[in-house]
Amino acid sequence: MQRDAGTPIEHIVGVAAVIALSMVLHAGLATGNGLMPASHDVAMAGSGPDHIIAAPESSVWGQAVLRLNGMN
Repeated sequence: MQRDAGTPIEHIVGVAAVIALSMVLHAGLATGNGLMPASHDVAMAGSGPDHIIAAPESSVWGQAVLRLNGMN
């Protein structure tokens, strides 16, 4: 069995490259997110009050979950 043995410098350069690329990706996503709001944010901005999704009472909710899981 042959083992690929890179020098410590090669390993350090590889780790630095991964860190640099992840920082560039993060900066690009943060910048793009600030410049272009998501379409659902724009659509929801003028639609009135916040939408609230309420869970049913616990007895109904428990039966619904069991039914969805095929246990009832």
